[in-house]
Amino acid sequence: AHMKDATELTATLRMTPALLQSDESIEAAFKCGRDMFLISTKRIIIIDKQGITGKSVEYKSYPLGFTAAFR
Repeated sequence: AHMKDATELTATLRMTPALLQSDESIEAAFKCGRDMFLISTKRIIIIDKQGITGKSVEYKSYPLGFTAAFR
């Protein structure tokens, strides 16, 4: 995995797809293959691209309030 630019991803995820709330921003982002692991100010977001072409995308979101390791 390698780190991605959090500021650039914040701008991208506010538009396509509109995944972030207006008062939310990405704090840290990691990319491993086609998948991404994001830590925002409100939640953990996992973007899982599936298949050979990566056209199928699954988004998982976990609120930080319910994540014991990040309290």
